[in-house]
Amino acid sequence: MNTDPVFDILAYLVLGSLVFLSVFLVILALKVLFWKKGFPPFLARLFAWFPKNGLLFAFIISLFSVTGSLFMSNIALLEPCHLCWWQRIFMFPLPFILGMMLWKRLDKAVIAVLPLPIIGGFISLYQWYSQITDSSTACAVSFNALGASTSCNSAYLMYFGFMSIPFMTFVAFGLIAAFLAVHLEQ
Repeated sequence: MNTDPVFDILAYLVLGSLVFLSVFLVILALKVLFWKKGFPPFLARLFAWFPKNGLLFAFIISLFSVTGSLFMSNIALLEPCHLCWWQRIFMFPLPFILGMMLWKRLDKAVIAVLPLPIIGGFISLYQWYSQITDSSTACAVSFNALGASTSCNSAYLMYFGFMSIPFMTFVAFGLIAAFLAVHLEQ
């Protein structure tokens, strides 16, 4: 099965997510700028809409991330390395936890879930940095006991000269953390 079109779609989704994250940061800067003066009406509606739906967006992103990860390992047959397994440890429970929070309307539990995407984001950022800089210290120890024989430095995919699988994971963790943090405002 040719999986290249799926990887292309994933790369463009991550690129779109980067654009969205940039717009999100601009909106956050506008919120700080207009904090004392009052918000223009379109910004007021936008600021009211994001916190209400932050948990839903975090759930959708986590669901897509887990599906993409399972696709890469089970269908495209890309063997995960040790750091990939650690990232999975922090990503895989998120759709279940966030889905249960949506179903039971447990808005206050967001603070307990927020460390998962933050820690996973740091792991993926470290792996991406080690791939970009060709650092050999990312997986200095052999982890054959875990079934991970692939080097953490090997980049299966590299889109646009910087976007590897750990970078895609970092963007997903960043968006999930941002939406959960915005949901805390509610």
